Amino acid sequence: MLACLVLIGCSLEQTSEKKEWTFVDESESAGIYIDLDTIERTGNTIRVQKLFEFSEKQDFEGNFYMSAVTYDEYDCENGKLRILQGILYSGNTGLGNNVRFTTAASDWRDIPPETTASTVRDIVCRLKKG
Repeated sequence: MLACLVLIGCSLEQTSEKKEWTFVDESESAGIYIDLDTIERTGNTIRVQKLFEFSEKQDFEGNFYMSAVTYDEYDCENGKLRILQGILYSGNTGLGNNVRFTTAASDWRDIPPETTASTVRDIVCRLKKG
């Protein structure tokens, strides 16, 4: 998933104490959080930073990480998602060494129902109506 990211108009920075992450859901391997201060609406799309907080070390090409921060764009009208950019971090909560910064393009993809992605979409699209 993180191998398909593109840098568009926003820069992710080392997430530090100034970030306030809000828990929204969890998967089998990670807690999912969003930064409410980063939510931006343009028409029917919403952009937001999302944190994956893993319970166990993850391995990407021999590099270990405990968290990932992505900058995502949701199409609220058509139920689609694309990942704009992301960073893998050696520590929890987007702290520690930057293990990998990804900037490869991600295509829009459908968001299946009953998934963490659909939960995040429902929350952010509802928060920034109008």
